[in-house]
Amino acid sequence: MKKTKKTLTQKQSFYALIAVIGILALGAFVTIDQVRNQAMRSSIEKIELAESNNVTEEHKKPVTTESEQQELSQPNKSENKQTIENANVVGNSAVTLENEEKTKEEKVVKETKAAISYDGSTKLKWPLSGNVVLPYSMDSTIYFQTLDQYQCNPGMMIQATEGAEVKNIANGKVTKVDKTTKYGNTITLDIGNGYTVTYGQLQDITWKKGDVLDEEAVVGKVAPSTAFFTLEGNHLYFEMQKDKKPVDPMKYLQ
Repeated sequence: MKKTKKTLTQKQSFYALIAVIGILALGAFVTIDQVRNQAMRSSIEKIELAESNNVTEEHKKPVTTESEQQELSQPNKSENKQTIENANVVGNSAVTLENEEKTKEEKVVKETKAAISYDGSTKLKWPLSGNVVLPYSMDSTIYFQTLDQYQCNPGMMIQATEGAEVKNIANGKVTKVDKTTKYGNTITLDIGNGYTVTYGQLQDITWKKGDVLDEEAVVGKVAPSTAFFTLEGNHLYFEMQKDKKPVDPMKYLQ
């Protein structure tokens, strides 16, 4: 009996083809997946490497401590020192200027005291030119025409026209500016060593207590005479004292 060969049917061939295709597809899928996984691992490694480099760079940077931050937030020490030095210079300059001004003032006071030192022997210029209407008289009385009385006279009256300038006879310091019923506007100066001079029957006095007047400075101008001396006419009342006691001006004037 002949043996017959077994041949694949069409159905079996189809299933075989499907199996081969499946095996090939599975192999391709596995390969693609491996490639994708490899690519992902490479990306991850690159990212990790970059991060590690960044961390390394950060560690390489110097760390700013809290104290350094405070120093940075505070003004520069050298600037503070310069500011303090500048302030000290300004302060020292102000103190120096104040001391210089004080020294100048003291010098002026000393010079003034030295200048205001009438000795009583030097002859002095007249405060203005004119005849003596009523002389100094403390040892005896003299006649006052307007008052129609005999009285002592602690000063003297020098005839003058209204508005005539009256000049200071010696360097002196104003001790009093006053107004009296009898002598009108008056001004008194200390001329040194216990000597004082008083000018009366004045107007236009511009000085005040404490002012220092040089010799021949204008102390004021002759005013109309007060009611006590209307018949005597306009004049300058001039009085000198030594240690608060009246003295005869004629002994000291040229």
